[in-house]
Amino acid sequence: MRSAAPALVVLALVLAGFVAWRLVFPDGRVVPAMAREEFRRYMPLALASEPEARPVLNGVPLPGGVIPYLAQDLSFVLGELARLDVEDPVLAGHVDLERAGSFGVSLGSYVTAEACRRDERLKACLVADSGHTREVAGEGLRQPVMVMSRSEASFLRERERAGGWPDEEIRHTLEDQEALFARSAGDAYYLEVDAMFHVNWTDAPVLSPLVRWTGLAGPIDPYRGFALVNAYTVAFFDRYLKGAQQTLLQAPSLDWPEVRLRSRAR
Repeated sequence: MRSAAPALVVLALVLAGFVAWRLVFPDGRVVPAMAREEFRRYMPLALASEPEARPVLNGVPLPGGVIPYLAQDLSFVLGELARLDVEDPVLAGHVDLERAGSFGVSLGSYVTAEACRRDERLKACLVADSGHTREVAGEGLRQPVMVMSRSEASFLRERERAGGWPDEEIRHTLEDQEALFARSAGDAYYLEVDAMFHVNWTDAPVLSPLVRWTGLAGPIDPYRGFALVNAYTVAFFDRYLKGAQQTLLQAPSLDWPEVRLRSRAR
């Protein structure tokens, strides 16, 4: 039986889609980040033409690419939290793993969806601005899911201002997101904001005006974009991890007229 003390609610296991350019160990050893084009060889888009590919990275076999490998981290964390709920002198009896969810942006979105596919202990899944593995796009998820994205026109505007986003990647991202929304077994939401660019799903535009000056951020006010993401993220997880009804998920919002929200209840 759990103690009467408030439960420690594990709201989300967060994975960001950004990688440090190098890692410096205490003994002075330096490990440089992998070049973008090299890393892309291990991503779902590159593997799509070779479904049986088993790439090897630094001697480590990666069946299905790097995403399934990284998704194991979330399951490991959940296992460690379960152990702490039994063994830790402070946390024992206070970790509520019945209300664990996951969300991520970009690479983190790929990983969080794959982790939810593999681990039913994750009860809700929010993904933003990315494609997905073949299995996630093909099967959907069992958990309630929210997809945060934008239209093709927004991707093209971002490419014009800041580069990136080749046609194949735009198509892969949009098709996978639509497939995840349509094929998931639980309640599903699809949120679009065309004034957002890729980094607007993070707090980067708030941290530095350079992000906007260089064209990396969309035309939305950085603080409004930040507040918008927070509002819908909290509403989604409060609904599916805490059981709280959320009017924000039920109809268009006067507070957020730039949001187009589709929903499908199972």
